[in-house]
Amino acid sequence: MRMTPTEIRKVLELCQYPGYTFHLTEVMYDSPYLVATYEERDVEQDSNEAAGKVVERVTQRWLLKADTTPSELVETALQCILTSLENRARAVFTYRGRPVMQPHHDVEMLVSVCYRAAELRKQRAKERRG
Repeated sequence: MRMTPTEIRKVLELCQYPGYTFHLTEVMYDSPYLVATYEERDVEQDSNEAAGKVVERVTQRWLLKADTTPSELVETALQCILTSLENRARAVFTYRGRPVMQPHHDVEMLVSVCYRAAELRKQRAKERRG
């Protein structure tokens, strides 16, 4: 049986993770989205004005099936948190003092990096064969 938005919200109210709040958002394709919000200090180097201020962040949206069950909803809420925590860790992890595992990249830049890495591997393999 299909849960109503009110029933979904009631299940989400029972899901808790410190610092996060779950929300049911707009309905698209006859299905609602789950998101969570949390507050975090802004660490963006590009926006000096906002750097250091606590701002509200929103996780990625999770599309819920039209016939989602309470168990699936709870599993999705957990996955929302796990993904958010991984993204937060990737955003602040550094190597040689630089963030290298950021979760938000331009796909065209990634294509260039991957192409260049493949070319370097070919070149090194050729050099080893001599």
